[in-house]
Amino acid sequence: MTAPLLTPTGQSCTATAPGVPEHPASTGRAHGGGTRVLVVFASRHGATREIAAALARQLPMTDAAGQCALSVHLAPVQQHPDPAAFDAVVLGSPVYGRRWLTPAVRYAEATAGALGRRPTWLFSSGVADQAVDTSIDGDDGRRVGASIGSRDHRFFPGRLEGRLLSAVERRLLTGRPAPAGDHRDWAAVSAWAEEIASGLAAARTRTTRHEVA
Repeated sequence: MTAPLLTPTGQSCTATAPGVPEHPASTGRAHGGGTRVLVVFASRHGATREIAAALARQLPMTDAAGQCALSVHLAPVQQHPDPAAFDAVVLGSPVYGRRWLTPAVRYAEATAGALGRRPTWLFSSGVADQAVDTSIDGDDGRRVGASIGSRDHRFFPGRLEGRLLSAVERRLLTGRPAPAGDHRDWAAVSAWAEEIASGLAAARTRTTRHEVA
């Protein structure tokens, strides 16, 4: 499948996420007061970009999406999308040596105020031998999450291709049992999208009831 990435000039490029069905209209703001979600990411070799694209595709397809007229905008952190233009944010980065990519950290720091004022979910991707445990899924991710009060910080196994790694990245993996290959769990990504959409739908229902009351 492909997910559009809107550039500042309005041109589009694509990010591929295998195993996720095609779905139209996954970018831009919702009309009629729907819930607008920004999925923003940093990626070095493309694997995290594809996870973000899968989330952007899956969120409008979830069972809960219709309850809050959910729409999604997908963008890299280098485009500096403004979280204030959205109702919720999902931010992700790969982890190298327990650190997020610098552009992701800088984006989180620059937009911390806006992220802290709206529901924000974080995700990290890394070598497949890392356990799904917040004690090891990236120091920067935990720090960012604590600073903005994120709803969740999820770790996803990534894709490891030795030919793409820099010398520094190879050194970071020295002595670690990190098998090469694509270890991304698309079912887990889809399930997380369902969790996020359900949380947003529930929040919208509570807000609507409060306004009516």
